[in-house]
Amino acid sequence: FHALVQERRKFGPLGWNIPYGFNESDLRISVRQLQMFINEYDTIPFDAVTYLTGQCNYGGRVTDDWDRRCLLNMLSSFYTPEIIDDAKYKFSASGVYYCPPKGSHEDYVDFIKELPMSQNPEVFGMHDNVDISRELQETKQLFESVLLTQSQKSGGGGGKKTDDVLDEIAGDVLSKLPQIFDLEQAMTKYPVRYEESMNTVLVQEMERFNRLTSAIRSSLSNLRKAIKGLVVMNAELEALAQSLLIGKVPEYWAKRSYPSLK
Repeated sequence: FHALVQERRKFGPLGWNIPYGFNESDLRISVRQLQMFINEYDTIPFDAVTYLTGQCNYGGRVTDDWDRRCLLNMLSSFYTPEIIDDAKYKFSASGVYYCPPKGSHEDYVDFIKELPMSQNPEVFGMHDNVDISRELQETKQLFESVLLTQSQKSGGGGGKKTDDVLDEIAGDVLSKLPQIFDLEQAMTKYPVRYEESMNTVLVQEMERFNRLTSAIRSSLSNLRKAIKGLVVMNAELEALAQSLLIGKVPEYWAKRSYPSLK
């Protein structure tokens, strides 16, 4: 159970809505409490140990109601009478992970060695597709880290200065930017009618595109002015310059963009 709550963090918000700092102290106190109840009671009070472990020890760190519900649901697979009655109680649907039978220390070590090195999402109670999201996020972080290692300074004596490179990039993008759409002309040419209801979507799309184009044009113009010393190079323009140098979409543009499948 401790391994599951720890490893679910690698799936980001699909694992936990909020990343929690579960640690060894949560595990130790839960094990001691479980041992105490086993030694002092004829029958294990599952409600009590579930409350202490799920609501107090681990649940005390959980602030999101849905995360708490998920945590208790996961714990119910471990704190259950079936784990005592079934010699090979399964922790996952595939049966790869199960409660090992009673044996020596070497038997447990051998059992652990036979477990797969990479875990399938099903052991966490998640769909196989969750691996796609995790791998995409890891790939994105890898590329961002690689881009940050790129040198932003010019090389030898014949290299261009950073300001010259930025000015050249900004000028190139500005030269390729389309003109602002004339919305009034578009509404006249493509009026909203019963037979052509998608015209509304067309005008809305053009309006959003105008907003994005204006943001790109104004930010690049201000960046070129800042390079020449005509305006102050603020944090926003600095971030824009850093992104342009490493070939990354600036955050300022991304915030003013919109999702599109075309």
